[in-house]
Amino acid sequence: MPRYSFELTPEDYEAMCLNATRDHRPLRRAAASYALVVATLLFWAIRLGSTADTWPVDAGVSVLAALIAYLVLPFYWLHRYPLKLRAFYSAPERQLLLGPHELLLTDTGLESIGPHHRAFREWVTVSSVSGTPSHLFLTTVFGNVYILPWRAVPERSTVLSYVTEKMGTGSNA
Repeated sequence: MPRYSFELTPEDYEAMCLNATRDHRPLRRAAASYALVVATLLFWAIRLGSTADTWPVDAGVSVLAALIAYLVLPFYWLHRYPLKLRAFYSAPERQLLLGPHELLLTDTGLESIGPHHRAFREWVTVSSVSGTPSHLFLTTVFGNVYILPWRAVPERSTVLSYVTEKMGTGSNA
């Protein structure tokens, strides 16, 4: 029964959130919405401030501004998001999430023990496993994400094969 002890830090939660948002398609959809708003507001601001009949130029300027907004906003978000995550998880009211933790991988499921919680989930409830170079994330059907920092694991391949084996024996394989 593998047992891993580690300190959970704001950086661990940041990694969890960044792992969950690796797909940039939602960013592009959001940027498209913001770009449309920028174009509309700019078009009407120019139209209302203009005395001549220059709507084709006004529309062109608005479309150009929308295109720039569409291209720039995702990069702005990608830059700001990790900073906001770290500040969020470093706040005093979130300190209950941090500190010494243990993750036990048993034959029947996984058990997480922290300073303010103890939780057990059967393997059949683990819906996905994902990872980064620094972490392994086990997500359950309930939306819980269990974090296992690789710094707590002496041999990664052992953990991966164990989790794969246990998930393969459940109904979620």
